[in-house]
Amino acid sequence: MYWTDLHALLDEVTFPIRVDQFVTEMGHHLIEYSTGTVESVEELCDRIDVSQYVSAEDAGMSLMLAMHGDAVGRRGYSDRDPPIHGVDGYDPVSC
Repeated sequence: MYWTDLHALLDEVTFPIRVDQFVTEMGHHLIEYSTGTVESVEELCDRIDVSQYVSAEDAGMSLMLAMHGDAVGRRGYSDRDPPIHGVDGYDPVSC
């Protein structure tokens, strides 16, 4: 499953829920990153120092923050031109 599929699964969980219960229900699901790296929801939860999730948004944000660096793609990449100090209204180089 990809990260975007996790949100649909979170809708099936009744919140609030203790993290250990969450792992019992959802821990077996695997998340595949675009790089091919695969991690289980349980592995992500092991990196999180909380005792319960109060909402699907809370659980999703915690899991996202616990994801391995491979989930990021190109680190430091931005498709936006940085603002130039002291210049107002410059023409962007990229679209």
